[in-house]
Amino acid sequence: MLTPESLPPYTVRLKLIYGSGTGFFVGQGLILTCLHVVKDARDNRETIEIIWQGQISGAKIIHLPNLDGIDLALLQLNSSLDHKYVDFDHDLQLTDKLYTFGYTNKYPNGDPSDFEYIGLTGDENPLIKFKLGQVQPGFSGSPLVNLRTGKVCGVVNITRDEYSDLGGRAIPVQTIFKYFPQLQPQKNAHNPFKPTSGGIKEIQQIFGRKQEIKDIFEVLNSGSSAAIIGERGTGKTTLLWGIYHQAREYLLSHRQPLYLNLEGLAGDKDFYYELCHQIGIAANYDKPLKGTRLTRELEKHKILLLLDVVDNMTQKYFSYQLRSQLRELANRPDPPLRLVVAANRSLDVLFPDNKGGDSPFEGICQQFPIKLWDEAKIKEFISHRLSQTGVTFTEEEISSLVRQSQGKPREVMQSCFKLYQTKVNNSASRT
Repeated sequence: MLTPESLPPYTVRLKLIYGSGTGFFVGQGLILTCLHVVKDARDNRETIEIIWQGQISGAKIIHLPNLDGIDLALLQLNSSLDHKYVDFDHDLQLTDKLYTFGYTNKYPNGDPSDFEYIGLTGDENPLIKFKLGQVQPGFSGSPLVNLRTGKVCGVVNITRDEYSDLGGRAIPVQTIFKYFPQLQPQKNAHNPFKPTSGGIKEIQQIFGRKQEIKDIFEVLNSGSSAAIIGERGTGKTTLLWGIYHQAREYLLSHRQPLYLNLEGLAGDKDFYYELCHQIGIAANYDKPLKGTRLTRELEKHKILLLLDVVDNMTQKYFSYQLRSQLRELANRPDPPLRLVVAANRSLDVLFPDNKGGDSPFEGICQQFPIKLWDEAKIKEFISHRLSQTGVTFTEEEISSLVRQSQGKPREVMQSCFKLYQTKVNNSASRT
């Protein structure tokens, strides 16, 4: 609960070439202020100097309202500061006592002022009107605290007369949340960096793989099968699920997509049974359909078979006969099976010729070495996942994540999950 004594550490002085103003912390590394305070910085692409508790840092504008006349701007710190941030509450009653703390030209180290709530203006985006106090130049962007609730009810942005106690106006919480919905409290908010293991199955959550998916479909439509090659944690499973979900849209000839993870199968019987079960072919586990009988059944269907962790086919519990039949089914003109396989190693290394025969996939699968994420892609991913949370990562934290992950999406996801959880837990313990 905010009080006049506890408010100053939540506020910052904003210093620009042609003026200064006030802002306050609304999330980890996030500062809310008035647009007119930082307008010159936006127009001149100027770095905004942040002065907080004797420390000097920098900030940049990351969000502006999509409507002219809304005097708000959201900034992000360039470096980490150990700060708290405010809670909002739109509850206001006539004669509520209001309080603010800002940085004026006359008092650059901070100046308090208190007011009394009068009501809201009748505009489409109303303003809070208050009296019995002076709003000095420099107060713009300062938090307006309702002393009854102990929470911020608005952002001071207009003075009625800086030389008298006529008060001023402020932008209410409703407008803040309308144009910056990411600042709303997230009830039962979930960590956005999931899943931390395995692939991403939901198509709307798959990030940064559009071009690779497009390239693989071009190969499939040309009459070949495909192999996705990459180390563990590079996103092969996610890419398979992306292909699964978009097969209907991008395949020129219809095929039913089936996903099989060989990591969960314990040999030929498991494989044949699961394959038949997913296609809809009656199957007996103890007497699996295979060989010529399976071929005759599969000829009635057109399947896009997505095989994950195909490395497991080198294990002794998968037979050479199984691998040989897969190759034969996928290597025909207009085959019943078109394959997309995912493996940790190149197919010619993973499946050297065996018993004088061919490797099961070499020569029929065009190989796609999966691309690691570069720094720009990782930053884009983090920004995308954080966009509706009110939590931010500093440039220093992101740079550390980039180095630690070595471009592997799973490492990025796991490290971001831990950092996000730490920030949320630390914020909860401070409030």
